[in-house]
Amino acid sequence: MKLKVTDFDKVFYVLSLFFVLYFYLIPLTFVFIKTNVTYLELNLANSIELSSGVYALVAFVFGYLVAELCRPLFNNVIKYRVYQKPLKESRIFWLCLSLVFIGFIFYLFQEGRQEEAYEIRKGHIQGGHFQFLLNILFGFLKLLVVTTLFNQNRRKLIMLFLIMALTVDLLGSIGRANLILSLSLIFLHITSMRTVKYAWVCVFSMGILLPIILSLKSIIYSFSVNGEFPSIITIMDGGIDFDLYLANFGHPLVSLLYVDGLIDKIGFRYFYDYIQGWLFYLRPFGINVGDSLTYYNTENIIGIRESIIPPGYLAFGYVQLSYLGVFISGMSYRFVGVFAKVVYYKISGTNETIKFMLAFMAANTFYHGEIRIMVMNFFIPLGILFVFNRKMYK
Repeated sequence: MKLKVTDFDKVFYVLSLFFVLYFYLIPLTFVFIKTNVTYLELNLANSIELSSGVYALVAFVFGYLVAELCRPLFNNVIKYRVYQKPLKESRIFWLCLSLVFIGFIFYLFQEGRQEEAYEIRKGHIQGGHFQFLLNILFGFLKLLVVTTLFNQNRRKLIMLFLIMALTVDLLGSIGRANLILSLSLIFLHITSMRTVKYAWVCVFSMGILLPIILSLKSIIYSFSVNGEFPSIITIMDGGIDFDLYLANFGHPLVSLLYVDGLIDKIGFRYFYDYIQGWLFYLRPFGINVGDSLTYYNTENIIGIRESIIPPGYLAFGYVQLSYLGVFISGMSYRFVGVFAKVVYYKISGTNETIKFMLAFMAANTFYHGEIRIMVMNFFIPLGILFVFNRKMYK
């Protein structure tokens, strides 16, 4: 059976490398070679067995490669049809576009939104469930609208949409991954660069821009709350603090290195979390299946039962069933990319910017690796695109 590799596959390969390299392999390398490395006041070099980090990475990569080799077996089930561009947008699209711009204006003029968003993220106050639901639905609506705009190549509307979306997100304490994705969409739209080339640009530019990326949280906070933009030159001159790097990007590694303590608390999960991640969202209907793995992982590492430190694919897999679970996680990561590819060919198949967006969303799941988070951040948004995309056209 022939293993057909498309441009989408290539983009996902490169972005997979990006996340594994910067969020696991580089932190692991520095923990090996440095004698005093701390993560949130934990001394890693003196308290853990580092070889487990290497074995887990080997199991994960092996699972990823096996899944890649198995892809031809699914060719008769998964059809990557040639996308045919619709002629015109539907009335539903124009209604959705109007609602999105009304939402942008509402968020721009909502007083106190920035401070409230940070207080909620810190856990100091409890956000309203209705507001949370509205934000989720608004995000789904934005995704439907922006993919339609890209498909129809409405360049002026696209630029207006992206700039307004970025402004709203910056004023609402956007996360770094979402900020990088938003900036990437603007760059790809302006330059029309091939997505594969841009993915490699991301791999190499991350190393060059690390001081800025490490400071993105404080930059976003300064801009959104104080209305100030710090000096980029000063930030670049400050160099790289590896403890800060680990505190920002080391969650997948540290979660794996401390996974034995997590297993002591909750035992092996025997792949239950693949189901629990979906059942978790039945809470509003009175069905409580308990906290997800991120809560237990955070409690194991810093002693607080909150959704703060995601386990990443490797620790998530290890808790399921040791290295076999990590191997299955590697396979899962590759098939997440396959799902994004199926959605891409269903809704576009030609647009480079949509290709990057969906491949990035799939590759970014490496960072948190937990089904519960992926349900809301990946599976449902792409599922909505798959089901409702055609409603945007006549």
